Amino acid sequence: MNLPSRGFDGLGGEGHLPVGGAAGALGEFRADARDECLVQHVVAIGGDELTIGEVAIFVGPNYVLSVRSHSDQGFANVRARCEREPHLLTHGSGFVLYALMDTIVDRYFPVLDALEEGQERIGRQRDRLAKLLG
Repeated sequence: MNLPSRGFDGLGGEGHLPVGGAAGALGEFRADARDECLVQHVVAIGGDELTIGEVAIFVGPNYVLSVRSHSDQGFANVRARCEREPHLLTHGSGFVLYALMDTIVDRYFPVLDALEEGQERIGRQRDRLAKLLG
């Protein structure tokens, strides 16, 4: 896997954090472990109308950095959750990553519900048409 060579130095320690170009080229990122830094790329969906965005999440021992592209939905709710459950922060950045991923996955459910409703509607129309033609 080739990540862009530019990045921010000094975040979370002495290592190099490979975030250069993340805002404009999230499609290049996939999960990768590099110098104690996990880079996770996810597709984010949601909103009243289907919008597809991307989130790159960089996780190190003492930090979590998320970079959104083409997504209007932020993660203020994740911060609020972490502040409400400070005892879970004793698990470190892993809990923050879990909370981010949990929020992203939860945003898929309304879309899946709408797709299921549409599929059921098509099935009912098909059945009515079959009765008319039958």
